[in-house]
Amino acid sequence: MDRINRIIHEVRSKISNVAQGFDSTVEVLVKFVGVSDEKSYNSIIDSFYLLEDTELTKQEFKS
Repeated sequence: MDRINRIIHEVRSKISNVAQGFDSTVEVLVKFVGVSDEKSYNSIIDSFYLLEDTELTKQEFKS
């Protein structure tokens, strides 16, 4: 797993742990990630999906 994938995995795991660790709300996740609002949080999550898709596509082209 390359460095970008490790970072993505680590951050998403931490967010997942917070979300599953207790009865969390979006506000708790927004605070955990350190952004100002739900829109910013959603933007970060969307960026992770796009980055993962890009990395998967790069791997497919390499094979």
